[in-house]
Order: sequence, then structure tokens, then C-alpha cells
Amino acid sequence: MGEISELKHEVVLVREIPQRLCESMASCRDIYKDVLLTLQSFVPDGDSSIGKFLSTTCEIGLSLFSNLEKRFSMEMDDHKSFNVNDSLVQENWKVLSERHNYIPGISRKTSCSE
Repeated sequence: MGEISELKHEVVLVREIPQRLCESMASCRDIYKDVLLTLQSFVPDGDSSIGKFLSTTCEIGLSLFSNLEKRFSMEMDDHKSFNVNDSLVQENWKVLSERHNYIPGISRKTSCSE
């Protein structure tokens, strides 16, 4: 009997993993945003190349954290595989690639495989 209750407890813990990961991503996103906004506050001219770099980096990072949160939420809600909605990944890659083109001084690659 003790083994069954122990297994049930482990199942509960495993089912909580996506929720905990989602909460962790939200916390990381908030910290990341605070750090980047603090860095941006030290740049006197937001239109300078460093200001644009920080702004774009912040947007890209926040987008990545949001995507991770969405993935973990999908896992919690539907218990589907992470590979189910590949179109979401492709759309986000397109948006991030377009934003990457606006970062000054960075080589311009158009796909992950390059």
C-alpha cells in the first residue's frame, strides 16, 4: 500500500512540473525585463546604436520568454507534445529574424542553419 501512495504522490509532483516551469519563466522574464530596462536607463540617447541594441535585445528576450511560457501553458492545458504547434515556432522565428535585422553591428543571418 505504501508503494502505491508513493507512486500517486510522484504522479502529482510530475503533473506540477509544467506549472512550476511556467511560473519560473514568468519570474525570469520579469527579472530579465528589469535588468534590461535598468541598462537602458544608463544610455543617454535611446536612438544611439547601443540604445537600439538594448531595446531590440530586450524585445527579443521578452518574446523568447513569452514563447516558453506559452509552451508550458499549452503543456499544462492540453498535455500535448511541444512539437504539436510548429507554426507558432515558425511565426516567432520570422518575427525574431526581422527584429535581428535591426540590431546594428550584428551579421545578418536569415535562418538557424546558417
